Amino acid sequence: MLSLLLLSSLACLSAAVPLHPRNVKWAPCGDISLNTTYTYECGTLNVPLDYGSRSNRTINLDLVRVPAAQQPSKGSVFFNFGGPGFPSRHTLVGSGAKFLAGTGGDYDLVTFDPRGTAKTTPFNCTDDPIELYALSNGFKISEGDGPNFAHAKHVSSVCAAYHEDIGPFVGTSDFVNDLMSAVDALEDDGMLRFWGLSYGTTVGSTVAAMYPDRIDRIVLDAVQNVHDYYNSPGTYEQWEGSDTTFSGIWSTCLDAGPELCPLAASFDNATELEIAVWELADSLKKRPINAGANESVVVDYPKMRTFFAQHLYSTAGWPSAAAIIQLLLEGETGDDLLAILEPIFTNKPAEGLPESLASAALLGIQCSDSKSRTDTLEELQPALDQLRNTSRVMGDLSSLTAMSCATWKFDNKHRYEGGWENLATNHPMMIVTNTFDGHTPPQSAYNTSAIFEDSVVLEINGYGHSSANLVSKCATQHLATYFVNGTLPEPNTLCQVDLLPYHPAPSA
Repeated sequence: MLSLLLLSSLACLSAAVPLHPRNVKWAPCGDISLNTTYTYECGTLNVPLDYGSRSNRTINLDLVRVPAAQQPSKGSVFFNFGGPGFPSRHTLVGSGAKFLAGTGGDYDLVTFDPRGTAKTTPFNCTDDPIELYALSNGFKISEGDGPNFAHAKHVSSVCAAYHEDIGPFVGTSDFVNDLMSAVDALEDDGMLRFWGLSYGTTVGSTVAAMYPDRIDRIVLDAVQNVHDYYNSPGTYEQWEGSDTTFSGIWSTCLDAGPELCPLAASFDNATELEIAVWELADSLKKRPINAGANESVVVDYPKMRTFFAQHLYSTAGWPSAAAIIQLLLEGETGDDLLAILEPIFTNKPAEGLPESLASAALLGIQCSDSKSRTDTLEELQPALDQLRNTSRVMGDLSSLTAMSCATWKFDNKHRYEGGWENLATNHPMMIVTNTFDGHTPPQSAYNTSAIFEDSVVLEINGYGHSSANLVSKCATQHLATYFVNGTLPEPNTLCQVDLLPYHPAPSA
């Protein structure tokens, strides 16, 4: 049961949410130009900056809609693709076919860029692109905790000074209220249908806790542990599957064989290969590698560690990752290596910098949500040690976020403060997890299911972060069935994948 304090605070917030926000007027998108086999259209929605205030300060949300394949539609399904701080509109348009199939083709697909991202009150911490680059890249995992903690305090101070006006209003609860304002504006039936991926599952859990009676369908896909997210100095559980997934990059290469993964020809077993990969990475601490005739690309230890983390998301990049590792192990430094390294490892801070870096938005959202604060490295050190003990691949990188959040200067004004036990929604939610997800392990999905009454977990026996990053007709069918008629999978359902790592996709 929700506490009286929570009910009181929700009543206050609900009173501040516009009961009848103006309709969204859809029109061709001026800033999205992707070639698709389906149509899409854009609109804007004006919402309060502070849902707990009667002031007239507002912001505009940029929305995009992919109309249902079958018209008239049965309503709208909203999406959030994670981060936090990840702009959503381009992702939905680029992946519309997959999500139309996953919702049964009966619903319009809708998303908007969350506060702090893209053009929606961008959380940049500076308007100088060079300074923004320096803030985002000042962390160096090879430097040790002392310098990184000092840089975290610097970043926190700069962001606090620059975003004093919007900083307290870019948290998850603000996004949740924006989401419900958009539901009301579309004038479907006033009920929420939502598919959240990665951090989007924290959005989904929070909206289900805040507005349980307005839930028609919710899919949580690649699930974060909300207890860790809001309350812990480190998101420990999130990284419990990272090392296993990283090992899978190399074991599935050996399984695929030299014809599909040429790197496999040089090693007798996956353990031997992974040891060689880590020895290569460690050697870069003292001997970075230059590639290309002009030695224009530098491969150093921090870049390699980021490279490792990036390849936990999807098996689609594993063949190129294996090819890069093979060339580096063979001592190749010429143009063959340059051709595949340049898009990944080149740093050109003065060219092509985005208006808003996702890393700054991540800090603005996640750190204002977090309740954990300290001014001393000594007090935070046990949490950093636990993160590193949890994962060799992600421990150092996740510790940088932990340092930033520990030293953050402001809190989300309307942060969700309710409980996470025995929560019942109007319709039970469907929870999806991949067996080998390097960013959100299955345990988080089952722990979240224990929070929400009658929810069911669908597990997919494959590698990748969320169902969107693998191919499983079984999972797609279960998702579509849930959205179309509300039927959940049977408990303990395990779907198989239809495309193995390193194997080419079948011809269309």
